[in-house]
Amino acid sequence: MKLILRCALAAAVSLAAVACSSPAAPVTAPAPSASATPQSAGSYPVTVSSCGRDFSYAKAPTRVVLGYPGTLDTLTALGVQNSVRGYVLGSQGALPAGAPEGIVEVSPDYTPSRESMLGAQPDLFLGNDEGQVTGEGKVSYDDLTGIGSGVYIMGGYCAKTPAGRTLATIEADVTNLGHIFGVDERARELNQEIETRVARAKASLAGKQLRIAYVQSFNGKLYALSGYPAATIIETLGQVNEFGDLKQSWAEISREDALRRKPDVLIVSVSDGKPEAAVAEITKTLAGTKAVEAGHVLTVNGSDFEAGGISVIRQLEDVAGQLAKL
Repeated sequence: MKLILRCALAAAVSLAAVACSSPAAPVTAPAPSASATPQSAGSYPVTVSSCGRDFSYAKAPTRVVLGYPGTLDTLTALGVQNSVRGYVLGSQGALPAGAPEGIVEVSPDYTPSRESMLGAQPDLFLGNDEGQVTGEGKVSYDDLTGIGSGVYIMGGYCAKTPAGRTLATIEADVTNLGHIFGVDERARELNQEIETRVARAKASLAGKQLRIAYVQSFNGKLYALSGYPAATIIETLGQVNEFGDLKQSWAEISREDALRRKPDVLIVSVSDGKPEAAVAEITKTLAGTKAVEAGHVLTVNGSDFEAGGISVIRQLEDVAGQLAKL
């Protein structure tokens, strides 16, 4: 997403604003917000909870609309990518390379209109933020359930509860999507693959431990990305989250506050394809910090950061690879 800052994009949406200001969940108690009623593989009906609401599925969805185009990667990893018919937020991201043909943009907006979503007739809206279904002149839960559509919010990014901070949040998404699509065995395999990839990435650091700060510049303001998925990546790799004390997942910070911090590494989330410009801006803004003086200003793909699911694992591997070279 182009400099995706859920709080910044959703500033006019009160429910999403509540989510952004929620306290971060303790690392020791991730408690994913979504859960599924145990079923045998491919057995229906299945009931899956998301953001405190239960949704029942009589069969695997075949008309999925994505709340963020990059989320397709997780469905592809589960082998159910052909169920996707559309996506929203096309103005802020693009479908991954190799996406199935026929997937259309339903809406360019963060909060799609009621008309655009009802016109798409989804049987599942796979959102990346509960703020996308608040109503308030846009599409709502009631609109979607009225046409028989389920709703699942990736990353447990809900309005009334903070997103989890650990790997369990991602694995819960995989497990629950496995239930929804009747591919439980593939979901179990994928979670095992995730565990293996994460262990390999962590081992590549050979015990190295650094203080890391995820940061982003947006409309001339500086933000700390301290919760999911930044915290997931940093802490899963055994590193120290410099902004782990913040009570918000995405928090605007002053230059003075940033300069008081002592990160060994700055990681800049880049979504406009211009990493050099992003590094130059952050380097100028935070000149004099330990990380800048050492030249430890790294960049990552903002789309991977926002898409959730398997894309976060790809970014974790990218971060580990860059840290191992320092």
